[in-house]
Amino acid sequence: MGLQKNLTFIVDRGIYSHTVFEQIIQAPDYHIITWEKNYQAGEWGEGGKGLFSLQRCRNRSDDLLTYTFAYQEEPWTKNESMRRLRVRATNPQEKTIEVGVLTDDLSRPAQEIIELIFRRWIQ
Repeated sequence: MGLQKNLTFIVDRGIYSHTVFEQIIQAPDYHIITWEKNYQAGEWGEGGKGLFSLQRCRNRSDDLLTYTFAYQEEPWTKNESMRRLRVRATNPQEKTIEVGVLTDDLSRPAQEIIELIFRRWIQ
């Protein structure tokens, strides 16, 4: 009996397309994690919040940068088969941005999704 494998694509906004999203949703062995195109900051709600920190080494393993993430999770109103994570990311200089992260993976923990896309982004 073979091991079931799933492939997750972590991509920038260049792949943003409702057609691509539908194709991935229909493929049970594929998932996507991407940024929400034209996300409008400032709609931060009161429910479903999480908070965690992520450390990243610079040139030495003891030279660590700490990023802090607050997030909210909700179905994406443009396609209920996907979920949106509203994320407020704060860098080591205390600058905060707010972004939308989309995924069709409804079972993967929100923190893991955020880590995957931000680790790609802050390389």
